[in-house]
Amino acid sequence: MIVCIGLPRTGTTSLCKAYEVLGLKTVHAPLWVEPGEYVRDRSDVYADTPCFWPEFFMRLHSAIPGVRLVWTYRDIDSWMVSMSHHFTGSKGTEGMDPVDKLVYCDMFGPKPHPLTELAMRRAYHLHHEAAMNVGAVMVDLVSNPHESKLKWQALIEAGGLNLPIPDKRFPRTNKARKT
Repeated sequence: MIVCIGLPRTGTTSLCKAYEVLGLKTVHAPLWVEPGEYVRDRSDVYADTPCFWPEFFMRLHSAIPGVRLVWTYRDIDSWMVSMSHHFTGSKGTEGMDPVDKLVYCDMFGPKPHPLTELAMRRAYHLHHEAAMNVGAVMVDLVSNPHESKLKWQALIEAGGLNLPIPDKRFPRTNKARKT
């Protein structure tokens, strides 16, 4: 089992698309009850809410021997800009799925709209520390968009897979639109 513990806006959707190209069954934003007990079909890869929540992935790491924790990373300044764009015009937690709402409120404060820079930076650093403490394997899927082969290699190695690098461009989803 591979679990992506990267924060939102760090390439979690691209990671899922890439693992699908490699033939793995993925679930983006799975509905979990407890670590190891999930509602959806069994998959090879899980990503996004609630997987990035430190309380969750630390318990998952303890509960499931051999789980591969892959940490999609993005530098803090780039992440701050992306998260700001992500929530611009949104209603914050209003209308969110209850699990998403619980995780977002716990990580980013009870009213993540507007997101405060202090709360976001604090959450980023706490997440970073927790990911390091569980020995998650860090991969950068956001910067250097033209280094496709290196991204494939990093993702395959992070997942502990013995697969060849595909002769395809690495998937890049949710990229910012230029205005």
